[in-house]
Amino acid sequence: CEGTNVTLTEDGGDAISWSWTTGETTQSIVVTTSGTYGVTITDANGCQSYCQIDITVYEEPTCSITASPDTEVCEGTNVTLTEDGGDAVSWSWTTGETTSSIVVSASGTYGVTITDANGCESYCEIEITVYELPEAEASSKSPVSQGATIQLYGGPSGMASYYWTGPGGWTSRLQNPTRPNATTAMAGIYTLTVTNENGCSDDATTNVVVTVPPPPPPPAPARGGGGCPSTKYLTVDWEGNNTTEPLYSNDRLIFDLLGPSPDGSHNLFLERGTHAPIVGDRTYYLIVIRELEDIPATPENTVALVAFNVTPVGAVFDRDILLTLGLDESQLPENALNVTMAYYDDVAGAWVPLEFEAGGPNGVAELTLSAPINHFSIFGVLATLAPTPPPPAHFVGSGLNILPSVERIWEPVTFVTKIGESATITANIANDGGQEGTYIVELKLNGEPIDTQMVTLAAGRSQKVSFTVSGLDYGRYEVEVAGLQDGFTASRIITWWLILVIIVALGLIIWGVVWRRRRRRAHQAA
Repeated sequence: CEGTNVTLTEDGGDAISWSWTTGETTQSIVVTTSGTYGVTITDANGCQSYCQIDITVYEEPTCSITASPDTEVCEGTNVTLTEDGGDAVSWSWTTGETTSSIVVSASGTYGVTITDANGCESYCEIEITVYELPEAEASSKSPVSQGATIQLYGGPSGMASYYWTGPGGWTSRLQNPTRPNATTAMAGIYTLTVTNENGCSDDATTNVVVTVPPPPPPPAPARGGGGCPSTKYLTVDWEGNNTTEPLYSNDRLIFDLLGPSPDGSHNLFLERGTHAPIVGDRTYYLIVIRELEDIPATPENTVALVAFNVTPVGAVFDRDILLTLGLDESQLPENALNVTMAYYDDVAGAWVPLEFEAGGPNGVAELTLSAPINHFSIFGVLATLAPTPPPPAHFVGSGLNILPSVERIWEPVTFVTKIGESATITANIANDGGQEGTYIVELKLNGEPIDTQMVTLAAGRSQKVSFTVSGLDYGRYEVEVAGLQDGFTASRIITWWLILVIIVALGLIIWGVVWRRRRRRAHQAA
């Protein structure tokens, strides 16, 4: 089988030397591949003989394991492991089983050794992870009076998702949702499904009972008068959608009053027995609610999603009434961190958060927020937004400066000046972005990278970088640093005029010396 060494030994007993077809000259050789191997032997008399042998090396069988339904499952799910490489005729699993497929239900590494028809073996393994199931917890504040709020509690905390279902097709994805304005149709079994980060789920249920208390008795009729008193009514006008309920003679509601907006997204609920709104010493019988177009300024990183003006402004109540505002998912900004209900304080000029309860869909809105209030003002839903991160680091270069070297030969009498055989190149790098960052400053000469420097700068900071190049040939060099471009020339300047002057001066000196000597000799001869 592949991977096995085969030792071939010529053991006829007569040979004193061997010559294998592999080129080896020992009595035994080791081979690992299929083929015909031969050897020529020579005995003590110099006589030779040849023999050969065929070796077959079988390939290692293919071993492969598949898991169904998956390698990661939830507790209680069986996983079928199947070795399906296609070459095996027998199997030996690390569990002790000897079939091509096994069923496991616990985390661990499972391996199998397979054997093919040639007796060759191969091993492979697979990792299986079994995640624990969460333990769902569902409870409620029950029984609940009709018109009150149903409060549901789900657990455990920290789950990836919560999904409630209840009577009337009600659903919610909140951990602890509420259903305001309870009715008997909302009573029944509520089921919570929790799912953890591994995708494993569990269910729990809670039973909600909604009770209907008897109506309060009417007040005693006034004494001393004749005839029947006229009936008064309290009306909620929400954008033209009017809802009216009668009042007792003491201006208290005979029945619950639920005043919805025209689209059903929002509502104002006043339970029976609530007094009509009072401003000072005056009683009002009309509540008007209008959506605001000019919304008061909100705090930084906060935006008003909906806002309504509820009048009569300044009206107070002897008990809490319930305002519910609904939102559609499309109204939520992508960077919204949370939402809250608030009212606007005209005196302080600020929004004041309310203690609210978040609920699930109410048939129209994706999310409802309900808050008890006891006065009228401007009410709205505010979303807190994630602060806009500062812009990333951005680097710019400026002030490119090139200082070529200058070398003068034979100073102070300079015959040759060498310029630019080396040069110092500087530039200023600034980070005009909003965050700290690192920038690689690259020096290019004639378009070719020569050197780099790494600079790390905080926002608004700058740094000077310097490069030195040397050993340059004579010629023109184009410099580029951080997008800045300039150039310089490396050259050798010969002061020819000075050389010519010196040569002429030397010639004149030599001529003068020669002339004087000749003249002296002429005088001596005379």
